[in-house]
Amino acid sequence: MKISVNAKVVFRFPTCLILNRLSVGILRRRLKKEGVKLSRRQTVLFMKECRKYKKRAPDWNLVEVTGHTGNTVTVRI
Repeated sequence: MKISVNAKVVFRFPTCLILNRLSVGILRRRLKKEGVKLSRRQTVLFMKECRKYKKRAPDWNLVEVTGHTGNTVTVRI
């Protein structure tokens, strides 16, 4: 995973550390607070699909945000 701010500051994290079974539990708890109910199996399947898609489309931007001051934040898996 690569997070870049204004294309100057870049943070890199191994995708396997972000999209793993530990983060499944964190994601499920957060979604439960928001009122979205997913089973553990559904959440694990979502993580697996994200990892597969990363291999097929390595330049895929998960999030791209531009602020009113011109700051740009891009999260690429």
